[in-house]
Amino acid sequence: MQLKHANLVTPDVAASAEFFQRFFGFEIVDKRGADALAVMRDQDNFVLTLMKSKKSDPDRYPQTFHVGFYFDSPELVNAKRAELLAAGLSPGEVDTTNRGGAVSTFYCVCPGGITVEVCTPPGFVTAGPLAIAG
Repeated sequence: MQLKHANLVTPDVAASAEFFQRFFGFEIVDKRGADALAVMRDQDNFVLTLMKSKKSDPDRYPQTFHVGFYFDSPELVNAKRAELLAAGLSPGEVDTTNRGGAVSTFYCVCPGGITVEVCTPPGFVTAGPLAIAG
């Protein structure tokens, strides 16, 4: 079993979609309305749907909410941070933390207010598949 779809709300679908296209390789496969919905897909066929937030939605996600992207090495994490910084965004500093081994990580808020984490995989990810009881 794999998680293959996420739906995120944003006040600026177009800007958020452009961010995920430019920096994380997603492509738009469907759009609806004027900045109302963008359905995107990455190279692994993960589907990311960006939906215009409604007036009744909270102003922002909870403080710790984020989506994450794994990169194979600390050098690639640093390169992604440099790319975001050069594009005028404000990524945080790269930090090394222990998550079952050393993990290089930083966070960046994309246009539209979605927090993105860029990091090397934690040790439990590289250790192999989990056994799912069922």
